[in-house]
Amino acid sequence: MLFVVESCDRDFEYSVYSEYVVEHKEHTTRRNLEKIQDSTTLPFTPFKICLISDNHLYYDDLNDVMDALNKHNDYDFMIHGGDISDNGVAKEFSISWDILSKSKIPYFTVIGNHDILANGKGVYDQMYGPLNYSFVYKNCKFIFFDDIIWGSTVLDPDFMWLKQELDTNNNYKYTFLIAHIPQWTDQFYPSQRMVFNYLLSKSKVTLCIYGHLHTAE
Repeated sequence: MLFVVESCDRDFEYSVYSEYVVEHKEHTTRRNLEKIQDSTTLPFTPFKICLISDNHLYYDDLNDVMDALNKHNDYDFMIHGGDISDNGVAKEFSISWDILSKSKIPYFTVIGNHDILANGKGVYDQMYGPLNYSFVYKNCKFIFFDDIIWGSTVLDPDFMWLKQELDTNNNYKYTFLIAHIPQWTDQFYPSQRMVFNYLLSKSKVTLCIYGHLHTAE
C-alpha cells in the first residue's frame, strides 16, 4: 500500500527553525511604504503616529491593542519597536503578522534582540525587508536602525550606515531615530555607547524612539 501526501500550501512545517515565509507576508515594509509614498514629498504639517513594541508571545494583548488603535482615525502610521517574536521562529513572526495586518494604517518595524534568535534574522528579512532603512514623511526623516549586538554574531552596529543617514539631517524639519535597545544600556560596550552618542549629538536628532525596556521613560 502506498500513501502519497502532497501540498501546495505548505500545510506541514518541517522544522520549527524554518525560514519559510508565505508569499503574501513577504516585503511588508516595502508594501507599507507604498501606502505613504504620496506624502514623502509634501511639506511639513503636524501629524500623529503611534508606537507599540515587544509583544513577544502576548498575542491576545497585541490583538486588543490593534482593536483599540483601529477605533482611531487620526494616526498617520504606526511604529513597532521590535521583539515581534520571542524565540525568532517563523511561526511566531507569522502569528504577529496576522494580528498586525489588521491595522488600518501602515506600520513600520525595527528588529529586536529576540527577533534575531534561531533563524529569526532570515525570517525578518523575508517578511519585512532590510534591517536598516529610512524614509521621509512630510519633510521628516525616520531612520530605522538595527542596533542589536547583544546575543548576535555582529560585533558592532553599522555606524557608518547610520552616519550617512544622519548626514542629511539639515534637509528635513525633524529627524527621528528608531532602534530597539537604548544606547545607554549595558548591552553596549563603552566605546560603542560613545560612538552612538556622538553621532546622535552631532546630528541633532529630534527624538530617539526605543523598545526593549518594557516601560515608558
